[in-house]
Amino acid sequence: MKEKKREDFEHIGEHIRVIVTRVQRLSVCHRDPHRFHEEKSEIAYELSKIARSIA
Repeated sequence: MKEKKREDFEHIGEHIRVIVTRVQRLSVCHRDPHRFHEEKSEIAYELSKIARSIA
């Protein structure tokens, strides 16, 4: 049982690392300023899914 939980947390950790990279690269583009807000919303949604999965 503990091994399964560890695998779950490793998977969640990897997912968070990907999100961190996305946040670090997030910037406003003058050609498509709306894209910044779309990406921000997608990141917020993914983080809320992670929070629900570990709550």
